[in-house]
Amino acid sequence: MSNNQQEEISKTQLKKQSKDITSFGQAITLLNQNQLEQLNLPSDINNAIEDYKKIKSLSAKKRQLLFIGRLLRSTDLHEAFIQYEAIKNHSQLANQQFHLVEQWRDKLIQSPDAITEFINQFPKTDVQQLRSLIKNSINEIEKNKPLKSSRSLFKIIQSILNN
Repeated sequence: MSNNQQEEISKTQLKKQSKDITSFGQAITLLNQNQLEQLNLPSDINNAIEDYKKIKSLSAKKRQLLFIGRLLRSTDLHEAFIQYEAIKNHSQLANQQFHLVEQWRDKLIQSPDAITEFINQFPKTDVQQLRSLIKNSINEIEKNKPLKSSRSLFKIIQSILNN
C-alpha cells in the first residue's frame, strides 16, 4: 500500500512539474527577442516560440504551447529560470522607477511646496530649470495645450533619479 502511495505522489509531482514547465513556457512566449536570447534556450525551442507568436487560432496556440512545454521538459532549465527571474525583476524595478518619476512630476505640478521637498532629497538639481518646466507645465495644462514641458519635466526627473 505504501508503494502505491509513493507512485501516486510521484505521478502527482510529475504532473505538477509538467504544468509548471508549461506555465514557464507560456511566460517566456511574452518576452521579446532580446530577452529570449538571454535565456540561452536551444534553437528548436526559440523556433517553437516564434511559431507560437505567429499563430492566431486559440486552439492552435494551446497545442503549440503544449509542444513548447514538451521541448522544455527535455531541456535543463536551471540557467533559464535564473535568467528569467533576473529579466522579471529588472522589469519590475523599471516599472517602479517609472511610477516614482510620474508621482514626482504630478506632485511638483500640483503642489508648490513639493519643489522644496524635491530639492532637499536631490540637492544637485538645477532649480532654475526645474521651476521653469513646472511653470510651463502648469500653463500647458491650464490652456489645454500639448504637454511638451510636462514630458521634459518627466525626463529631467528621470535623469535626476537615475543619478
